[in-house]
Amino acid sequence: MKKTIILFILFLVFSFLHSQHSEDFETGDFLSLDWQTDGDEDWLVTSYQPFAGNFCAQTGYLYDGFTSSLSISMETSYIDDISFYWKSNLQFDDKLIFYIDGIEIDFISYVSSWQFFSVSVNPGEHTFEWTFEKGENGSTNLDFGWIDNITFPPTTTNFDNDLAAKNIYGQTIVYIGDSAAYDVVIKNWGNLEQDNYIIRLFGENNIEYDSITITENLPSEAEAIHKMVWIVPDNGMFQTYLWVEVEFPEDEDPSNNSSGIFPINILASGQTPVTVGYGNILTQWYPMNFSFHNSLSETIYYSAELGYAGEITAISYKNNFNSNLIDIHTKLWMGNTNQSNLTNGWINASSLTPVFDDYVDFLSGINDILITLDPPFSYTGGNLVVMCNRPWDDDTYDQADEFYSTINTTYFDRTRAVNSNTTISPTNPPTGYLFSRLPNTTFYITVNNTGSIEGIVSDDVGNPLIGADVILEQSQTQKFSNSSGYYLFGNIIEGLYSFTASAHGFNSVTEQATIYIDQTTELNFELNAISTISVSGQVVGSDDQAIGIENCNVNLTGYENYSTVTDANGDFLLPDVYVNNDYTLNINHPDYSLYADEVIIQNFNLDLGVIIINEKSFAPAMVQAVLSVSQTEAEISWFAPPFIEFLRDFESYNTYRFLEINNNNPENWDLLSTGIIDTFYIDTFWNSLPLEIYQFAVTSIHTNGVESIPAFSNILEKTLTNAESELPDNGFKLLQNYPNPFNPTTTICFELDTEITELIIYNIKGQIVDKLTIYNEQNSIEWNAESFSSGIYFYKLKSESFSEIRKMLLLK
Repeated sequence: MKKTIILFILFLVFSFLHSQHSEDFETGDFLSLDWQTDGDEDWLVTSYQPFAGNFCAQTGYLYDGFTSSLSISMETSYIDDISFYWKSNLQFDDKLIFYIDGIEIDFISYVSSWQFFSVSVNPGEHTFEWTFEKGENGSTNLDFGWIDNITFPPTTTNFDNDLAAKNIYGQTIVYIGDSAAYDVVIKNWGNLEQDNYIIRLFGENNIEYDSITITENLPSEAEAIHKMVWIVPDNGMFQTYLWVEVEFPEDEDPSNNSSGIFPINILASGQTPVTVGYGNILTQWYPMNFSFHNSLSETIYYSAELGYAGEITAISYKNNFNSNLIDIHTKLWMGNTNQSNLTNGWINASSLTPVFDDYVDFLSGINDILITLDPPFSYTGGNLVVMCNRPWDDDTYDQADEFYSTINTTYFDRTRAVNSNTTISPTNPPTGYLFSRLPNTTFYITVNNTGSIEGIVSDDVGNPLIGADVILEQSQTQKFSNSSGYYLFGNIIEGLYSFTASAHGFNSVTEQATIYIDQTTELNFELNAISTISVSGQVVGSDDQAIGIENCNVNLTGYENYSTVTDANGDFLLPDVYVNNDYTLNINHPDYSLYADEVIIQNFNLDLGVIIINEKSFAPAMVQAVLSVSQTEAEISWFAPPFIEFLRDFESYNTYRFLEINNNNPENWDLLSTGIIDTFYIDTFWNSLPLEIYQFAVTSIHTNGVESIPAFSNILEKTLTNAESELPDNGFKLLQNYPNPFNPTTTICFELDTEITELIIYNIKGQIVDKLTIYNEQNSIEWNAESFSSGIYFYKLKSESFSEIRKMLLLK
């Protein structure tokens, strides 16, 4: 009995410290968690034979070949299991598949009773998905899958001290005798902030490659990214992995201290990557197509693009896949060619050298798909042709499984491709289609004239600088220093180069160095700290400039970010600001408008003096402009601005008039009145204005002349009065639209005597929303307002001697 009580208490403690989500669908819907449905038919919640309770989730009603998916994304904080119950009445070629992050974990076919399933999940961001794939068995709407009682891994903790190594990412392809930098994500799951912990970088066999000590503050629930450097060893491995571990003595939950592994491909020293194509166009045509049962493509790469001759040992393409495809049969051929295009047909496989015939993993997301050639191809330096074949596959995949490609207008007809659901012969392919595009491709070419450079980056007293970056200026290639300040550049072709070292808070230094074949040049950098000064000032309000404002948030952002709060006198001081940089100064206070200004920091302490921030002012509302009965005056009315809680003194209104084309040009507005207390104004000069379209604006004025943003009226057309309109017929007439009101189309009729003009559509604010071109053979035009919201609109027909405007109403 005591043992049972102890176990129960431990369970309660665990449940308290690790908050877990569960889903039993007892709400009768999918609203309890952020569920997403996809595919041809949605999942549904049903009362049919649940595992427990009253409800469970069921796949949609599907036709043959259709799919139905249910998924949820969450960030888990602790290594633990996801578990659930599932069953199906599926036929032999139907599947209910469970995925984690796009990777198939397991599936069931015909399982008539509820089965329990669980699998361990590492901490991090994950997507859990259940997908029903309906086969071609003629049992439409008869086959289903069900899931129930899902328990997810913990998503939060209640520990005070809990750091997690969330992720590591960076270069997936590296070279022996070179270095590579990786970004490490650390998350603070605990309730307390942390400012003293160690991150260690490990590889296979638990070999520690680097470690850094972090003393910067990491608040609760926050994440921090740190850079770590790996010096690639020459240990005979060509595929390996890295992982990181975070440690600090007070950690109460060591289970999430290690990240998942990050897989890496290692290439031999002396190989130079040459990338052809940097575009962002996604295509499913080349190098391979996965929505058909097989595909074939061929691309010519030009000597001017490749630059080097030598052995091509590997090739990579950049994909962006929805699917996670494992062990896909892939074939490659290469050949040196004198052809400059494929206009006249394929260079068939019998004329090329086979360089790869094996299976490749095409992972979901954005990846560099590296294919190591066996055997390497001897490239002689001319044009190169590459043929890529996805042989017959019984399965087809998502049309959104695509590759990045580039349009090249210099070289036309450089790619030919064909996709088919019948077998394609690479030695006798069908005609296919021509493209002046190419898949983004990287070739790894062995050259024999490379060397390396290494050194230490330190400050002016010899302390190593961690995470300093060193740039090879000629190629803009970047490396980073490790915890000892050491950096390493490998695989540099012999010659004289410029290298620039920089680190945050230090002045950059550029030096020249010569790279020799098969030798390592040493180049050390000593960086001097950037000088710092202080920035000060006093903040006062526009309503009372004799008194400083307390508790203003003062933020200076730029090369470094600084923040402080004003004291009781409105004074502030920002120390240790790096000089010779431009910054943005922002000052916030809830009772005042945001203050923003640019500040240039030079080599002396900067006193900004008295900074005046404006009291908040609110614009009037619902400004309306109408013409008097005689149409000789314009009557403008509005509502007062909303009540200002902190009781800033309202003083008056300003009114403005302007041509509607100057809506965004206040410098061209006419100020009609100032000091108005009432919420209306009559423009008595309206009758003397030229025949144009006008608009009005009203602003509110507060203490010390602080003016609000303007509130705009509708537009008004100045037309001839009855007395003025007895003029000869000029051949123009604008009629009322029909129907009116309308939804969503209406016809506007008119008479005109000119070759081409425009019908302009305005919204209630007087903003132009559409323009329709009219030719002299027309007497009507249709306007489609499908993309516009309900409301009043105006349409205007205008020439040099005529202008008329009418109103219409869109009701949806």
